[in-house]
Amino acid sequence: MCAHMPHIATRTRLVLVTHYREDRKPTNTGRLATECLSNSEIWVRGHLQQSNDHFVIDPQTQPLVLFPSQASIPLADFIDAARPITLIVPDGTWRQASKVPHRVPSLAHVPLVSLPDAGPVTQYRLRHETREGGLATMEAIARALGLL
Repeated sequence: MCAHMPHIATRTRLVLVTHYREDRKPTNTGRLATECLSNSEIWVRGHLQQSNDHFVIDPQTQPLVLFPSQASIPLADFIDAARPITLIVPDGTWRQASKVPHRVPSLAHVPLVSLPDAGPVTQYRLRHETREGGLATMEAIARALGLL
């Protein structure tokens, strides 16, 4: 499969914040996205013996956490951002991902953003999607980068 993966350069930096239990699962589409995007990295969190304080955000960029919630603002509001965007994407189960903005101290004041509600229904079939409008991590990343 590796020979068929595209290698894509983007202005937007992708930071995947994945729970340690999801990190090496073969169904982890977030990790697959980071393999395709040259301007990306993975932060693994959730190890009991590891602090979440080591995450450092480049102050020259506009950090945004992609996670739908009532506190989220539309990602489209940042299309013409003056600084390059660092798109931080929590990866894991909904429960694991929802904890990322609260459990990673450096993300406490980073804006939460969401994708537009309209869009094609997910084509993801590796896992059962329990939330209406839910997307695989790779689909969410692709839609976000397409929008930006």
